[in-house]
Amino acid sequence: MKNKKLMPNISTSYYPPLRLRILRSFLWVIFSFITLGFILVSAVFVTSGMTPKLIRVNYDSIAAAQQMREAWVALRHPEEYLQKDPQPWKDQFENALSSEEENITEPGEKEIALQIRSLWNSNKEKTTFTSVEDFHQMLVYLNQVVEVNEKGMFSLASQSRILSQKIFYGSLAFFLLTVLLTIYWADQLSFRLAQPIKNIAEILRSKPSLVKPLKLPEANTLELSILNKQLLDLWDQLSQLNKLNLQQLVAQRNQLETILSSVEDGILVLNNEEKVVLCNEGFALLFGMESESIIYNSWRDLPSLHENYLRLRNFLSPELTTQNSIELNIEGIKIVFAARFRKIYDDQNHPIGSLYLLHDVTQKLGMQRLKEEFISVLSHEIKTPLQSLGMAGELLMNRKEKLDADSQTLVETMNEDISRIRAIANDFIQVGQRETSYLKLNLENLCLNEALQEWIKPFRVLAKDKNIQLQLLEATEKIWVNVDKIKFPWGISNLLSNAIRVSDSGTTIQVSLSLKNQKVCLEVADEGPGISAQAEKNIFEPYYQDSKNKQNTRGFLGIGLTIAKEVVEAHGGKIEYQNRQPTGAIFRIELPVLG
Repeated sequence: MKNKKLMPNISTSYYPPLRLRILRSFLWVIFSFITLGFILVSAVFVTSGMTPKLIRVNYDSIAAAQQMREAWVALRHPEEYLQKDPQPWKDQFENALSSEEENITEPGEKEIALQIRSLWNSNKEKTTFTSVEDFHQMLVYLNQVVEVNEKGMFSLASQSRILSQKIFYGSLAFFLLTVLLTIYWADQLSFRLAQPIKNIAEILRSKPSLVKPLKLPEANTLELSILNKQLLDLWDQLSQLNKLNLQQLVAQRNQLETILSSVEDGILVLNNEEKVVLCNEGFALLFGMESESIIYNSWRDLPSLHENYLRLRNFLSPELTTQNSIELNIEGIKIVFAARFRKIYDDQNHPIGSLYLLHDVTQKLGMQRLKEEFISVLSHEIKTPLQSLGMAGELLMNRKEKLDADSQTLVETMNEDISRIRAIANDFIQVGQRETSYLKLNLENLCLNEALQEWIKPFRVLAKDKNIQLQLLEATEKIWVNVDKIKFPWGISNLLSNAIRVSDSGTTIQVSLSLKNQKVCLEVADEGPGISAQAEKNIFEPYYQDSKNKQNTRGFLGIGLTIAKEVVEAHGGKIEYQNRQPTGAIFRIELPVLG
């Protein structure tokens, strides 16, 4: 609607449309290239048609001379030819001579043809054909015809080459001139397009005051005139909005204060003079004051002798790091806060204040202490029976010849696991003590197909004893990975132990290995009760047990899947759970392929 209002005020005769200017410029470019193409096509057509035609005429004259030579020699020496009758040879000579007289193209060729005609007329009616002198003179004339036409052919070829060169260089010069003109026109067109817009952009970049009217450069096209009108209207609207800006800022400040007051973390903002600019309720309640009584006062001189305020006044400083924490007494309860500090800058990157944030980490630290206590218990539970297990394993190894094959496999596996636990007991403890990224790994290239067969060997005996079928579906190709051959089997062992524990007699557990989407995919699928939808999001959390399977969890701490997850992620992979239909569970491990 606004465009329709503006259009009647613009004179289209005074402001030529920009589209028309662009169209004219490109029409000149198109015309120039059409002219160039017409010249090139015409030149190629002329040179390609004229030269072969002229050369053909010369070639016909040479061919006629050859025919006359043949007939002339045959009339002189008929004994050398099968055709003894002289009349056909006379006809051939006469026809060839007539053809030559009609194809005179070279200088001097006509005089030679007349001499040939004269000599032929004086000899063609003789019974005793020609003398030796006339015979040789005729051959000289014929050789001259051939020589003149050969020179003519060579001359035509040379002239054609020179003409082609002239056409080429002329076309090249015209093309270069056209390109230069096109560049000039394009530059002029781009200048006409860009310069007015550039002038408008420079005026707007100078950030003129909204209080003053906007002055734009004079338009020279219809489109720029419309653009100027639109910009002026928008400028007027911005000027009106600027008058309401202060009220909006105040409203936004009130909204911000409302939001900050609802935040549980304590927030304190100081200006460069260390006066309180903003303080939410969560921070003020730490030392029993109202936020309104704190704002605009000096942070160092608040009217309070509260123990928490005195501690915070000495604690909060720009030297704070993310590891700094402070313990405060809130209504007789000790609460630990983690402190953060941020410098506040204006749009010119000048510091204008400081932000302090206090976050309650009491619960997090409590969980950390529980974790450490668990590690201590776990360490004791591992090391205490390890000695007796080792002695029992050694005794069984000494007597394994008296056992059946399955029992021997179990004894060997037990001793291997005892040796491995002894070697990595301290490393196992660090799974709970540190983040996954700090888990120490001794990586090496390993053929997962072969290693997987060894890792599941003891579980075959356990599955057989429980009447469970354990199947291994291997990939057809060799799959190589970069893993710790001691720690990575933890994840496999935990998944298989859980699968055997929850599976009923007569069911099947499938272990499959494959390559999918450039990833190594290792799956353990059972036909057990599966995991409830409520428990799916927590199964990898430590100590978590699904109440659905409570009857099968006695004696288990609920850390097997946690260990599996941390070990797999330490190897750069991931582990995920999926329900199996109609019943059962699928745990999938994905690892990067060894490059």
